[in-house]
Amino acid sequence: MPRAISRRTGAALAALAAVLLACAWGVCAAPARADVGISDTRPGIFSDWRFTDLGVTHVRLVVPWDVAVDKPEATDAYLAAAQAAGVSVHVAFEHLSGDQCPSAPCTLPGVQDFRTAFVAFRNRWPQVTSFTAWNEASHETQPTRGDPARAAAYYDTIVDQCPTCEVVAADVLGGDPGMAQWLRAFQNAARHPPLLYGLHDYSDADRGSTADLDGMLSMIGGGAKLWITETGGIVRFRTRDGVETMGYDEARAARAIGWALEVADAYAAIVPRTYIYSFTGGGRMDTGLVGLDGSTRAGYDVLLQYQRAHTIPPLPRPPGTQGATTPVWDRHSTPGGSATSGGAGGARGGGSSPTRLSGPRRTVLRSPRVRRTGRLGLRLLLSCPAGAPRCTGTIRASGLRRATYSVRPGGRATVLLHCTHRRPRARATLRLAFTQSGVKPWHAKVSVR
Repeated sequence: MPRAISRRTGAALAALAAVLLACAWGVCAAPARADVGISDTRPGIFSDWRFTDLGVTHVRLVVPWDVAVDKPEATDAYLAAAQAAGVSVHVAFEHLSGDQCPSAPCTLPGVQDFRTAFVAFRNRWPQVTSFTAWNEASHETQPTRGDPARAAAYYDTIVDQCPTCEVVAADVLGGDPGMAQWLRAFQNAARHPPLLYGLHDYSDADRGSTADLDGMLSMIGGGAKLWITETGGIVRFRTRDGVETMGYDEARAARAIGWALEVADAYAAIVPRTYIYSFTGGGRMDTGLVGLDGSTRAGYDVLLQYQRAHTIPPLPRPPGTQGATTPVWDRHSTPGGSATSGGAGGARGGGSSPTRLSGPRRTVLRSPRVRRTGRLGLRLLLSCPAGAPRCTGTIRASGLRRATYSVRPGGRATVLLHCTHRRPRARATLRLAFTQSGVKPWHAKVSVR
């Protein structure tokens, strides 16, 4: 939904597929690329040629904090498979496997117990040097919810035991009630100044927003970095009581993934890594790029096109999968309406569908302001899907002369708009109409102050 953006932040959000540039944080300049990884706990992903075709070299694994001393076999298999595939693993600790937080049992380990378990982890798996002190630590599903000081002690313990390790200090869920207060208490309790934070940013991705991300950046200070430790598109969501609040919708999830990737690029200088959750579907919150039935979902296509547009090469395919059948992303239209004629660089059998025209995939509005003169200045950043022909068309709005855009496939272009506005410094709602030959006209509504 459109959001009214304050003059204090100096940035605005466009509806539909708008991504806010990071200029408010001093990060706007040349195009950047985020380092994209996958968060998934199943070792079978490394033997799936669709995973290796993505070219992802970072994965995130969530494990119980005592995994090295209690049932380590599954983690053995996962880390061995990742190492064989040439993929680095970031490990996030969380509650015991049998905990039912916020119901009982919900065990908060002592600092000495956590230290003992972490030392055992390092001794068993010394190849892992990247950690999250506690996964989604401010959420009610974790025992650290009511004790941010204890969570800070776990972070300090990891830094003490492995000063050269890469450590996400506080990992939180965007939009979680009380998160800001929890984070401030964590910061006040930590002995080692946090240099890296983590955010689970599902809400922004599914709403087409950057509100949670902007809020998190305002809380961590200018000297720290932030990772999006989980984001993605929700295909289906059910509550703990089994009530389905988001029905099955692959296209909705694909749009959310596309948004998350555009945000990742726009903020890449201060948010250098983004993990998509997850590769395999299932569970009451299903965000899989691949279904439990083995089907390839639309969100996979979005991520694959992103990787190829950034010239990320695939990893070597697992043995015996070199002749795998052509994936669906080589044969059907993308969620945005543009058909690919080869997906990752040419159809591998089966023939390709005709290429259709497509409008700009994402629209970014930067620093709109209603000036004293009553004119509204807008800067749009338009990007064209890599698999589409050149995106060329016009933009219309009330009080605006017709503006034209032309964006090469896989590229971006900036369009400057100046619109009249009768009430200076009042809230303005601008309705943009985009027209392109061969493409159904589409609209965006933006509210600014």
